[in-house]
Amino acid sequence: MKTLEIVCVCVAAILAGLTASKWKEINTLVKVTLIFVIITAIMVAINAYKQHKRDELIAKIEAKIGEIKDPHGAYVPKLRIGNSYTYFQFSDIGGFKVDNEPLLKLYVKDGKLFVYAIIRESANKVIGVINENVWTVFDGDYEYNNDDTGFEMVTQGVRKVYFQVYLKDGYASISGILINKYGNGLALAQASKELSPRDKSQSYIIPIPDVDISPVFENTKRLFQYPRGKFIGQREN
Repeated sequence: MKTLEIVCVCVAAILAGLTASKWKEINTLVKVTLIFVIITAIMVAINAYKQHKRDELIAKIEAKIGEIKDPHGAYVPKLRIGNSYTYFQFSDIGGFKVDNEPLLKLYVKDGKLFVYAIIRESANKVIGVINENVWTVFDGDYEYNNDDTGFEMVTQGVRKVYFQVYLKDGYASISGILINKYGNGLALAQASKELSPRDKSQSYIIPIPDVDISPVFENTKRLFQYPRGKFIGQREN
């Protein structure tokens, strides 16, 4: 919040100066310049506040992912890549980490999937978060949809799947990209978009940033219809 505090002090100083001086005696160029400075300062303050709230939300989710708490009546599902036979086992608290940095937490209660997630495009760019099933998207190049048992983020326009997790047959099926704050992570995808019995035993687990992650976009089918405003919670046929 240091940036916000500095900006507020500057704006206050400018306003105090204007109050102490005679506005009518200031020429037009100076007036325009002062107005521009004030507007710019306000915009910087607003952006600093938004960034602060974003950082607070991310920290809150990171704490929830690492929280050793078993919600009463809930269970942690086994994780698999898409609909393949490649499985992971979560920790007892349902947390998924890369280099010990929390990225995802899942549990199931009363047939409903509960999700906490931090979704990044790169080390320093968080594009969206899920806080106990509530989405917050920070980048207009992406959109999302969800229902009680599935969550998905896609790119705008062509709507390629960037992140997807859903509950099926007692498993949490996941595809997409998970990156920690250091830029390290995993791209997860099933072997092909339409899985044959042989393909089910295969999948992609791609380290980031080492190699090509295009199989995620090529092999992951959308779960939901878009845009969300028109098809909220409605899945593809």
